[in-house]
Amino acid sequence: MDNSDNDKIPKVFISYSHDSPSHKKWVGEISSKLVENGIDVILDQWDLGLGDDVPKFMENSVTVADRTPTGTFITK
Repeated sequence: MDNSDNDKIPKVFISYSHDSPSHKKWVGEISSKLVENGIDVILDQWDLGLGDDVPKFMENSVTVADRTPTGTFITK
């Protein structure tokens, strides 16, 4: 029996609004906690380089991620 699906590290793409420096910091902290708990995170702060094609990055990230969190996570 192949358990490769059960052993696969989940990959998530974190997409967020760039409302403020504090919000960006909060997203980075949440993303770090996910990584500490075994989740592979795709985050622009870590994976998007200066001059990279942003729409292409986003399209690729949504395609390769197992999950993209949606909805309101916190009331601002």
